[in-house]
Amino acid sequence: MCDGWMLFEPIMACLSVCLVRREREIPWALWIVLLLQELFSDDSAPQETEKAEALKLEGNEHLKCSRFQEAVDCYTRAVSLLPDCSTYYCNRAAAYIKLNDFQRAMEDCQKAIELNPLYARAHGRLGYVFSTLKRYKESQVCFKKALELEPDNPNYKANLQSVETALVAESEAAKQKEEPQQQQQQQQQQPQGGPNLGGLNIGNFLNNPTFMSMAGSMMQSPAFQNLATRMMSSGGSG
Repeated sequence: MCDGWMLFEPIMACLSVCLVRREREIPWALWIVLLLQELFSDDSAPQETEKAEALKLEGNEHLKCSRFQEAVDCYTRAVSLLPDCSTYYCNRAAAYIKLNDFQRAMEDCQKAIELNPLYARAHGRLGYVFSTLKRYKESQVCFKKALELEPDNPNYKANLQSVETALVAESEAAKQKEEPQQQQQQQQQQPQGGPNLGGLNIGNFLNNPTFMSMAGSMMQSPAFQNLATRMMSSGGSG
């Protein structure tokens, strides 16, 4: 930027006064304004865009050649020049995935989606990160969104199917794990001391001293002995 930029604001203030006070000099004042804007305008934005795009292309080449850290470095420099470009974050996420740095890959994908919610590749890449982390439900949401944006993409379809299969397997494994625990709880809840016959626990009676004393006295009585003798005689006839 030109060093004379510091003079721009005072000159503009003077011209504003001219515009208000002397209407006949408006065309001349507007011409001066346009000239000053052209003279002192900041032309760094196009240069930064070109540099950022060059860094992106360089990063892509590093990624193809499996130089993943070098790719990250290039994309990071591109982001520093154009921090609002979703593509740079998504590309850097791909490099982070190759480096098994899934946390940073997830953050970059989320940033890319924040900047461009309709970026199908960012949704798909985030879905891949979640599936690698075994966060299948979140992965399913991402792949569904990617397919919504690109319905004919075969990779998103295959990845979504794989994630849904993993969700079914995860659910079945959870059920199998719960069954032994439920059986153990049922065994713990079952009363101890003998079988429960229609709500009558025989073990409770056998462990009751009063009941056992009464049963012993009854078995010693002549009437019970005669009854027992008749029952045994009856059972032995054929």
